[in-house]
Amino acid sequence: MRLRVRPNVEIDPLYLHAYLSLRYAREWMSDRAAATAAPSLSSAALGHLPVRCPPLGQQRRSVDLLGELGRRADAYASYASALDRLRAELAEHLLHGSVEPM
Repeated sequence: MRLRVRPNVEIDPLYLHAYLSLRYAREWMSDRAAATAAPSLSSAALGHLPVRCPPLGQQRRSVDLLGELGRRADAYASYASALDRLRAELAEHLLHGSVEPM
């Protein structure tokens, strides 16, 4: 399903995306999805999902903060992954005898 924010509605599309990604919203949608081989949710049913819409400025600040935290989490994950690869490579050299510990 593709959702579009109407021009006259004061909701930031990125805020709406983040809101619909919340565990609460996902569970709400899952609970109401038709119990068929391929669960589905009608647009009419989705229209009943309560969405908290603070003022537009607050929505944008929230999205900006979440974006910054996401970027930091990605950076830390990359750093941890690099350290893990370095540790594995060093273990190979130290334990296989090609490098002496200091």
